[in-house]
Amino acid sequence: MTYRSSVYESTDQTPSCVMLGRKIRLPCDLQFGRRPEEEVAGEDYISIRFVFYLVTKKYSRTKMLYKNLWQTLWNLRREMEFHHVKKLAVPKLACGLDQLNWRTVRNMLEVVFRGTGVQVLVCSY
Repeated sequence: MTYRSSVYESTDQTPSCVMLGRKIRLPCDLQFGRRPEEEVAGEDYISIRFVFYLVTKKYSRTKMLYKNLWQTLWNLRREMEFHHVKKLAVPKLACGLDQLNWRTVRNMLEVVFRGTGVQVLVCSY
């Protein structure tokens, strides 16, 4: 779910303040709580977490290639080692619209992260 939270220049208010008369509570605020008027930066929620965007092809409409995914996974490993990240949660990479074989992709993940101590969790929905 996404929320429009940018401030309008003309009103100096967020869309939720204009339409509802108050700031909206984000799902993470509702679950974990927040002081009513405390300003919280995004870094406060994810202070020790990293989000890596895996870019595997130049255009979304082009066909996914195993060699591009292979190179991307090695780049991911290098970045994770640099930042000392030891846990990785990913969906079934490249197996949706890109139609790559999940067994092959899983084997690639195992080879790339073998011996690094990284725990890989594959989230399937």
